[in-house]
Amino acid sequence: MVSTYAAMEEDAKENILSISLSLQMSLWAFLFGVLLEWRGLKNLLRGKVRISWLVVPALLLTGFSFIPMFQWISWLGWGNPFFIKMFYIPDLYNLLDVAAGVFLIRSIIREE
Repeated sequence: MVSTYAAMEEDAKENILSISLSLQMSLWAFLFGVLLEWRGLKNLLRGKVRISWLVVPALLLTGFSFIPMFQWISWLGWGNPFFIKMFYIPDLYNLLDVAAGVFLIRSIIREE
């Protein structure tokens, strides 16, 4: 098990990341994104819920961001256009997970 982010980056360079580690990092980044929207989370806990149509793209983004990089490589291969090669960048996953958490909270709360 990797204990720090620097150790995880070192393991990523050596291509020995596991699925459980990748999912754990995605979950922590997603929860950080949810906590960035703390007012929305507070409204959600108070019961001010309004599910909008934006929940569908938020769930799709969440699903895409939780799929590990090496899984994308095994599905799509290496020689692809840029919009597919962007899934091979490891740092992008943390950004996508945080954005998915923020987007999900914003799509299910009622504005005051």
